[in-house]
Amino acid sequence: ATDERLSQNQTEGAMYISSFIALPIIFGDHTHGVLSLVMRNSDRHFSQNDFEQLKVFSEYASITINNLITYLGSLEEKQVEREVGIAADIQKNLVLRRMPQLPQLSIAAHSVASRGVSGDYYDALPMERGKKMGIVVCDVAGKGIPAAMVMAMIRTILRLIAGAEPQSSRVLRWINRAIAIQAGIERYATMSYLLYNTETYELEYSNAAHHPLMLYRAEEDQVDTYDTPGLPIGLDKK
Repeated sequence: ATDERLSQNQTEGAMYISSFIALPIIFGDHTHGVLSLVMRNSDRHFSQNDFEQLKVFSEYASITINNLITYLGSLEEKQVEREVGIAADIQKNLVLRRMPQLPQLSIAAHSVASRGVSGDYYDALPMERGKKMGIVVCDVAGKGIPAAMVMAMIRTILRLIAGAEPQSSRVLRWINRAIAIQAGIERYATMSYLLYNTETYELEYSNAAHHPLMLYRAEEDQVDTYDTPGLPIGLDKK
């Protein structure tokens, strides 16, 4: 009644408060809330003993709330881990477990995801009854499930069109157009795609801002670098 901050608190008011206690609910460095108790009977006020009892209650409340938050957080983490595990199993089935081998060509690949799933993608596609081999190396920006989803989209599009499209540059063009429309600009990928002719030993190569193609020539004992101009997949549909 004597506190000027509560000048509107009048005995005849509908929201009149005769006595008030407020205690923070704190656990460690975290404040979970405030425990408030009001007395509205003008003839009664909270005592020091009431205050001490409420302090004990607020301490128990803070422990209980913190335990609940910790438990719910643990459940959420386990759920996320399960979902990532399922996504990792699906992705393992999307990536070639054994690279195709040709009499005149040896192909090898190795990839380990840092977070169970990743946006890294490689593939080897036999075409035209073994006369050609399409080889792709791709890296989607970011990590985790979002990158893995874009990687799966790229794989699906590639396997749908690679056999019907004879030019490596046009394959990348079609993939770029689809990803730019569906995935958004923040989900882009660098990608290299080459076609190897098993009869003429020729390589046709196109690159979407991935690392250049490196070709080691044993007779000269040197490495030649090949690149093509191009933006990453997904940045510009044109």
